[in-house]
Amino acid sequence: MTQHRFNRRRNSSQPPGNNGDLRSDSFQQEGRSFDNRPINEIHDEELINHFREGIGSKVFVLSPSYPFIFIGEILDVVEDMIEIAVETTHFQPLENRIWFIHVHNIEVFYIERPGESRIPELNDMT
Repeated sequence: MTQHRFNRRRNSSQPPGNNGDLRSDSFQQEGRSFDNRPINEIHDEELINHFREGIGSKVFVLSPSYPFIFIGEILDVVEDMIEIAVETTHFQPLENRIWFIHVHNIEVFYIERPGESRIPELNDMT
């Protein structure tokens, strides 16, 4: 029986002698944070704030839905929608328009910041 407890403890992420009494309460209850708000709510709020801080900057956005790629300037953030003056997409007739993109439809993004890498210009290869 001693061997069994040793093996269980060795494979456990808890330190020896800890019977589960020491727990991190920050993410303990159903994905809630230290201030008891759902973690997804905090994630969405911070993502929106990140875009709000990027108003006036160039942005690169990949979306899981058509037209998939957006490159342009962040004009505004309206609730959880990002307003972008789109310069480039992979489908030219959709360029040079204002797009509203919901933050949940953004898979990957990059916002240009001073002193950071620039988004390259994409030329029509056809």
